[in-house]
Amino acid sequence: MIQRAIAVVAQAGLVTGSLTMIPEPLARDPLSPIGSPCLPSGYHEEDKLNSNLHKIVWPFIPSLVLQLRANFFRRKLSRMSPAEVFTHIYKKNVWGGTKSEFYSGTGSRYPYITDPYVSALRDYIRNLKNLGMSVNAVDLGCGDFHVGSQLVDLTDSYQACDIVPALIERNKEVYAKKNLTFQVLNAIDDPLPQGNVVFIRTVLQHLSNQQIQKILSKLGQYGLWIITEHLPRSNDFVPNLDQPTGPGIRLSSNSGVVLTAPPFSISPRTEEGICEIREPLGVIRTMAYSF
Repeated sequence: MIQRAIAVVAQAGLVTGSLTMIPEPLARDPLSPIGSPCLPSGYHEEDKLNSNLHKIVWPFIPSLVLQLRANFFRRKLSRMSPAEVFTHIYKKNVWGGTKSEFYSGTGSRYPYITDPYVSALRDYIRNLKNLGMSVNAVDLGCGDFHVGSQLVDLTDSYQACDIVPALIERNKEVYAKKNLTFQVLNAIDDPLPQGNVVFIRTVLQHLSNQQIQKILSKLGQYGLWIITEHLPRSNDFVPNLDQPTGPGIRLSSNSGVVLTAPPFSISPRTEEGICEIREPLGVIRTMAYSF
């Protein structure tokens, strides 16, 4: 069913090759704030201002400064377990936000990044549903759930998982829905929930290659993987350079996670691009892999 549904979706023109046509009104300069009249809940003028400042200032921060910052956190977190690492990140607002706020970073909040993703995923899921496919989704590393919450209504069931207990408790209070459950889960070591579609959005990029491999070894139960990763703009990068677990990603080493490249080398039956968003430091690419 999944393979047939994916093939029909591709033939319908939602996905073309490995690139995605972002539906109107989002087909515009991806570096400009999205001007859709349907802005996500919680979007304010302050978010728009922060988004604009981020795009203007970030490219001018010297790469050496970014590297020194990343190295500092790597040393600090090197002796922590993954649960301790990500609990520390949220507790100290390493990815931003105000004190005591659970904030998964600009990639989960800035509309010029999140709106195209949500729009493309909603269209993609609708097409699967229209073809008679049930969507029982498992979200590994759901974070503050600002993005995932905008997809729940299209699914038959949605299990949102994260390794930080306090974050899951907060999400339960904020996002209660009938078809939605939250679970504290260490995706590296714990058994994964049952489902037929798995979402992993900008999560693997924070893990070591060994940890990524352990997760991949358990994804075989899902017929469809929706994977989002932050990659360098240029295609001449070396994929999958290793790094320790932490808040930083491989962009500082001109690398990124590509699951079809060594050492992971997954072999899906089909792979399709769902969404690709340019931002100041690279591209945020979402792929659908069916097995």
